[in-house]
Amino acid sequence: MSQHETSQHDVEEALQRLAAGMRPPAVPAADDLARGRRRRRRGRLTAVAGTVACVAAVGVVAAVLDGRSDAPHPVPGPVATGPTEPAVREIEPSAGPGGGVVPPFTERDMDDIRTDPDLNRYRDVLAERLDPRGEHLAKEVSNEQSGGGSRGTKLAWTNDGESGMGMVQVTVSAGWGGLDNWRCGAGWSCREIPAGRGLTAEVAEHDGVTEVAVEHEDGIVVVIAVDALFGNNSTVPVSGIDLGEDLLARTAADPRLDLPSYEGGVPPSLDQRTFDRVGRQVLVGEGEEVETTYTGNDAQPWVEAEWTDGTARGTLTWDATQTGQLEGEPYACLRVQFLRCEVHQVDEVEVFVGYVRPKWGGGWQATYAGPSYAVRVVVEPTAGDFLLERAFAFVTDPRWQPER
Repeated sequence: MSQHETSQHDVEEALQRLAAGMRPPAVPAADDLARGRRRRRRGRLTAVAGTVACVAAVGVVAAVLDGRSDAPHPVPGPVATGPTEPAVREIEPSAGPGGGVVPPFTERDMDDIRTDPDLNRYRDVLAERLDPRGEHLAKEVSNEQSGGGSRGTKLAWTNDGESGMGMVQVTVSAGWGGLDNWRCGAGWSCREIPAGRGLTAEVAEHDGVTEVAVEHEDGIVVVIAVDALFGNNSTVPVSGIDLGEDLLARTAADPRLDLPSYEGGVPPSLDQRTFDRVGRQVLVGEGEEVETTYTGNDAQPWVEAEWTDGTARGTLTWDATQTGQLEGEPYACLRVQFLRCEVHQVDEVEVFVGYVRPKWGGGWQATYAGPSYAVRVVVEPTAGDFLLERAFAFVTDPRWQPER
């Protein structure tokens, strides 16, 4: 499914991505919907003030769109995190690029896609290596396949004298976690071959498609897929695409196939079990209980739990997203979502705290955008006397900032 071909039944997921500033990923529709159902429960708020790729629930988007007003809602003042109160800087809520209104989902402008420097660099690398005479591969970018820390495009492949159309697709991902549809060891039979530059490629052949994946030294993973039929654009396949797996592997190893936002490399994945355990130790106080409802995985660590102290109840969520996936200002205070925002000085770093409007779920979220991961704690709604100091301790834990 291409970025500019969102189908009717994907509107729900598209709204979720809109709330979190995501582009739709390049995965089959069935996988896309399955992931949407999982993430719909993950959080009812946008991540890192609406700039991290973490999905909000459809009900949240609907609440913004249907014009419901906010009921009176007391906003707690700054909370001390130790013997002395930390330095606190208030942020005035802003309208943001949408003027304070969540607009209907719109597809990315085709002119922006055609002129995108990353997508054109990918096309040029593939043309140079796979079609040096310029006889087969499309001359310009016509679509974008991206989301969840990956970017890529599908390029048409034609053979002289044939009416059919094949496809060569390139996907550049921040680690394996961004490749939801890579299934070596889970249904595909794969093998390893040399890829050049001392790297190794995984080769998979399935359903008439050949895919080659190479992990670069900095953790970037490049996948090149070849299909005799460009299903989005044609019903007639080409007779063949003469690209050997060795050539595909060397091409996938080309260092120009990169993600500029990961110049320092892709950080190692966090351990979901450790993330879960430490969250319970730090965030849950004496006399309180949490019952886990949903969890993530090492590539996308998060926990959602129902919290209670025997009297008050709420939802407690803690999650982490690669900082390289941030788009725009990580501590943006959007008026459409927040009643008030603050930046707290905690030791040597700053932590964002946003007090959320009732129609977005109420409560608050605390986020530290570190060098490797943006770590967030969400309390929804305000749960009893749940203290910010617990969230500060958790989000600034150095274990969540591993260096490559």
